[in-house]
Amino acid sequence: MGSGTSTNFTAVSGLSLDTSAAAFWCGGTWSNQLNAKIKLNHDGSGWLASKNIT
Repeated sequence: MGSGTSTNFTAVSGLSLDTSAAAFWCGGTWSNQLNAKIKLNHDGSGWLASKNIT
């Protein structure tokens, strides 16, 4: 999910099948998922509320 046009789209949340990265993230771009507001990894680790809940 994101915003923009078909030629200039920025994802700000999504799901990924890539097991070396986040399974789900929101509140940041894919390239900046380490600063996302919510990030859940395939192994169950992650955070909510900008890392206030891990």
